[in-house]
Amino acid sequence: MTDTQESLLAEGSDQATSQMSQFLTFDINNERYGVNILAVREIKGHESTTKLPNTPDCMQGIINLRGIVIPIFDIRMMFGMGAAKDSKKNVTIILSVEGQLIGIIVDAVSDIIETKSGEVKPAPTVQSGVDQQYISGVVSKDDGMIIILDTSHLLSNENMLAAKNVATSQDADIPVSDEDALMQEAEELMEQASAMVQADKHDVVDDLSDDSDNLPEQSQAG
Repeated sequence: MTDTQESLLAEGSDQATSQMSQFLTFDINNERYGVNILAVREIKGHESTTKLPNTPDCMQGIINLRGIVIPIFDIRMMFGMGAAKDSKKNVTIILSVEGQLIGIIVDAVSDIIETKSGEVKPAPTVQSGVDQQYISGVVSKDDGMIIILDTSHLLSNENMLAAKNVATSQDADIPVSDEDALMQEAEELMEQASAMVQADKHDVVDDLSDDSDNLPEQSQAG
């Protein structure tokens, strides 16, 4: 095989790979959203945050993740949906946004989907009440429409400044992952997402079981 043939094959392989994207999907206010899996660093269950003074209303507080202080944002408030309810079923997704690690609170993690570049369509302006600057497109799946968020626009100037202030207040550097490490993280995130989905299903079954136990016994006809 000539060098030219090898180069063309390698280029074709790279193009095929670049045409596929993976998105972590999650629920907010009964709508399904997604973010590029390469922006996701970790998925965490419910965790209390420490509120800081003089921070934006949508910044719920900070958490300490293995020595790294991370600002946590209420994405419902970002989108004008009101504050998120404090629930143990809430999930925090740690993202890398413009070189900063932040967390966003969502109602529940759904799944990881794989799409071709042509499957992501421009978002209609009436698709949702979310500001269009946050949306990069929509994907249609069997179970409905998924709104793909543009993580680079998730933080306004005020929010980004708050995130940077948190980052610069600590000595630890934010880790930068190479492509192989990101793919390994993606596989681990798939396992985390699957485990959380299964846990939610078990919770629903347990709730239904508890409800049935509390039903009044019907008297038998004589």
